[in-house]
Amino acid sequence: MRIVLMGFLCWLSVWTHGAVWAASDADQDKTWSFRFEGTPILEVLDQLTEVTGIEIFADKLPETKSLTRTYDKWALDQIIKDIFRGTNHVIIWHHGEHGKGSVEIHVFDKSVGPRGTIRDFPTVSRTPPRNPQRSLRTPAVAKQKEERKALDEEDEEEEPEEEEDEEDLED
Repeated sequence: MRIVLMGFLCWLSVWTHGAVWAASDADQDKTWSFRFEGTPILEVLDQLTEVTGIEIFADKLPETKSLTRTYDKWALDQIIKDIFRGTNHVIIWHHGEHGKGSVEIHVFDKSVGPRGTIRDFPTVSRTPPRNPQRSLRTPAVAKQKEERKALDEEDEEEEPEEEEDEEDLED
C-alpha cells in the first residue's frame, strides 16, 4: 500500500511541476502589440507591466530617453530586448506559480574599447615536467623524505642486533 501511495505522490509531483512549466511556456508564447511615440522608457516599462501583468524592474535605463516604436505581435522578451538593444544588459526572468512573476533588467557600463579587452595568454602545456623530482622539491615533500630516510636508518640499525640474537640462539 505504501508503494502505491508513494508512486501516486511521485506522479502527482511530476505532473504538477509540469503544469507549472506549461503555464510559463504559455506566457512566453503570448504576443503583444504596442505603439509608443516619444514615450519615456520608464513609462514604457510601466505600460508593459500594466498590460502583461508581469512586474518589470530595471536598475538603469538606456541612454535613449524616449521610445518611438510599434510592436505588432511581439513576444514580451523580444520587446524588452529591443528596448535595451545597444546596451550591455542581462534579463532575469523570475517564474511564479502560474508562469512568469517578474523581470529584472540589469544594465552594465560600456566596456573599454570597441569590443572589450581580451588578453592573450600563452597556451598551457598539459604534458608532465621532464624531471618529476624537480616538482617534488617542496618543503613538505622534502621533510617527508627526510623522515622516511631517518626511519629507514633506524630500521637498518635495529636489524643487525636481531641477527646477533639469532646467532646466539644457534650456538
